[in-house]
Amino acid sequence: MACARGERGRSDEQQIRLLDIALLKEFQNRGVGTLLLRRLMDEAAQMQKPLRHMVFVLNNNAHRFYERLGFVVIEIWEPTNT
Repeated sequence: MACARGERGRSDEQQIRLLDIALLKEFQNRGVGTLLLRRLMDEAAQMQKPLRHMVFVLNNNAHRFYERLGFVVIEIWEPTNT
């Protein structure tokens, strides 16, 4: 069994938000993350709600993972210097 840490999507009246998904290095690139995310995508489709997730701008591996599953960038937040 793969070790995964994640927070199941939180739903409000308009959307489901994936808060976090993380796999130990030895379980990455084996389809585990894809399986987990596809299950959540199916649940969102059944509820007729969009599934949303925020990815850190510099995390190229995460960008590729989500784009491969059909996610698209809808907004880019630039860091502020405060």
